[in-house]
Amino acid sequence: MSSSGAFENLIGKGDNSFRGASGVVETPAGELWLNGPDGVYRISANELATWLKQPGYAPSYELFTQADGINGAPLPIRPGPTMIQSTDGRIWVATKQNLSWINPAHIRRNTIAPDVTINTLTSANSSWPASSVPSLPPSARNIQIAYTAPALSMPERVHFRYRLKEVDGDWQDDDGRREAFYTNMQPGNYHFEVLAFNEDGIASPRPATLNFTIMPTFYQTAWFKALLACVVILALWLIYVLRLQFVERRYRLLMIERLAERERIARDLHDTLLQGMQGVLLQVELLSNSRDLSDTQRLRITKIEEKMRAALIEGRDAISALRQGEPDHADLTEKLRAIGNDAAIHSDARFSVRVEGEARPLCAASCEEMIAIVRESVINAFKHAQAEWIVVSVNYTDKAFTVDITDNGIGITEQKIQDKQKEGHWGIAGMRERAAKLGGQLTIRRANPRGTMVELILPWEAMEATRASIKSRRHFGDREDGHAPRRED
Repeated sequence: MSSSGAFENLIGKGDNSFRGASGVVETPAGELWLNGPDGVYRISANELATWLKQPGYAPSYELFTQADGINGAPLPIRPGPTMIQSTDGRIWVATKQNLSWINPAHIRRNTIAPDVTINTLTSANSSWPASSVPSLPPSARNIQIAYTAPALSMPERVHFRYRLKEVDGDWQDDDGRREAFYTNMQPGNYHFEVLAFNEDGIASPRPATLNFTIMPTFYQTAWFKALLACVVILALWLIYVLRLQFVERRYRLLMIERLAERERIARDLHDTLLQGMQGVLLQVELLSNSRDLSDTQRLRITKIEEKMRAALIEGRDAISALRQGEPDHADLTEKLRAIGNDAAIHSDARFSVRVEGEARPLCAASCEEMIAIVRESVINAFKHAQAEWIVVSVNYTDKAFTVDITDNGIGITEQKIQDKQKEGHWGIAGMRERAAKLGGQLTIRRANPRGTMVELILPWEAMEATRASIKSRRHFGDREDGHAPRRED
C-alpha cells in the first residue's frame, strides 16, 4: 500500500510480477520476502523504500531456488501461508516435499571473484586460439568468440558481460550463452573484452581481452583508394584538357571566320569607298590648279583637298587594321614610317623612326591602340609644332615597350592642352584614354632644349593581360573598343 492509502502492484526488475506468491514476510530490518513458484524472493529494505517513494520504480531482488536448498514447489495458498518468520529470526518456507528455513542474518556469500578466459575465435568454419592474436582473412564477415569462467560452487549462476569496443556502445549481457556473435564485420583492428560475475554478483578483477585484425580486400586497401583517386583526378584532367581543346578549336574557327569577314569588309571598302574618294580627290586637285579660280577659292579648295587626303589616310589605316593579325617587328616599323610619310606630304619637317632593343611580338589589339596614339601625336607635331624634325623612337626593354615621339618645335604646355579641350579638340584626351585602357602610362612634356616629347610606356604584363582578355572572349561580335572620337587638332 502506498503513502496515499491506495494499493499498487509490485513489479520487480525485469518486469517480474512475482506471480503466485503464497507467502509474504516483512522482517524487522525492513526486508520483504516472497514465496512463489520460482523460489523465494528477497527485496532489500533500501530497494523497498525507494519503490515506496518513487512510483513506477522496479526494485531489484535476490532469488533463492532449489540450488540454495529449497526443495520442491510451495504448497497451495490454502490452508494457510507458506512462509512465516519465527522468533529467532529464521524464515520458514513450506513446500510439498519438506520444510526449509533461511536465516536472513547469516546468508552465506561467495566472495571469490571468478577468473574469465577467452577460448577461441571462430569465423567461416575456421578457429583460432585466443592466445595467437589472429589476423582474419577478408572473408571473415561473421565471427564467434567463446569464453568461460571456472566456478565450483554454482557454475550455472555465473553470468558474463562483454563488449567489442569498435562495435558496442556499452557492455552486453550474454544471457548464459558464454559466446559472443558479431555479423557484417568490416576490415580493421578490434578489441574484445569480457567480464564474469559469480552467483553473488562478484565481478572478475579485470576483463579478459582479445585483440584481432580483419584484413581488407584489395579494393579496401589505402593504396587501391589512392589509385582510384588518381584515376578520377586523371579523368577530370583529361576532360578539362578536352574542354580546352574544344574551346580553342571553337575560338580558332570563330577567329578565322572573323578575319575572313574583316578581309571582305576591307576589300569592299577599298574597291568602293576609297576608290571613289580617290577619284573625287583627283578632280579636286585638278580644280585647285584651274586658272579661273581666285586666290580665296583656291585656298578653300586646297583645305578641302587636305581634309579629303587625311580622310583617305585614315580609311587606308582602318583597312590595314581590319587585315592585320599579330604584327611582327617589320610590320610595326613599316606602319610607323607610313604614318610619318603620309603626314609629311605637305611639310618640310624630316621624319625618322628609330628602334632599340630585341624585338618581341605584340598583341594585335595593343598594337592597334598604340599606333592610334602615335598617329595622333605625329599628326599634331606636323600640324602645330612648326618643327624641323620629328623622331619616333621604339625601345624594347625587359619590363616594358616604350615609344617616344619627339620634335624640336615650339613646344606645348598643359594649359594649352586644357584650352584646346575647351574649344572641342579631344585628340590628346583620346590618347590618354587609349593608354589607360592598355594599362600603360602616357606622358607629354617639353623636350630639351626645345620642342615636345610624347612618351608612351606599355608594361609587358599589362599587354599580356590584354592578350589573355581578348582570347577569353566568346562573343566576338560584341567587342567594345572604347575608343575616343578622333578629331584633327
